[in-house]
Amino acid sequence: MARQSRFPVAEDPPTSNLGRSFVVLLFVAALVGVPLLVVYGSSWFGIERAVPGDDRPLPQWFTPGELRSTTRDGAIMKVRVSMDAGSWSNQQAMQHRLMPITELLQVTAGMRKADDLVGSAGIEKLGDDLFASVNQYMASEGLKPVTSLAVQDLWYTRP
Repeated sequence: MARQSRFPVAEDPPTSNLGRSFVVLLFVAALVGVPLLVVYGSSWFGIERAVPGDDRPLPQWFTPGELRSTTRDGAIMKVRVSMDAGSWSNQQAMQHRLMPITELLQVTAGMRKADDLVGSAGIEKLGDDLFASVNQYMASEGLKPVTSLAVQDLWYTRP
């Protein structure tokens, strides 16, 4: 015989599976939809040019990496440069000649003294010399010259 309780047992109120399913569906849609909106929506705001009507080609940057060299007076220097190759094909040709270009830049940078690197005038002179030597190499290889060279970082220690 089943024993009956003197106290009535409250039954759980009926739960709505439809409401729970809707919340789960909404969560999954937000989890998938928000990243898709960010990825595809940001493409609408792509600005190619800072100045409207500028018809110059966009730069094709070539960066040979960090160059290490020793100056004539024994200072150790590290320099990072970027060059505008001018075109995609010229950039690819430079990429295939990475080792000689890197060595050329190291030798050219090492031809200075530590005192030649001081201040903005020293960095500008270094950039001009690196630019001239790279363009001389490019001409000897039958390639188009680089259109610009930027010294990104320069670090050196005196002996």
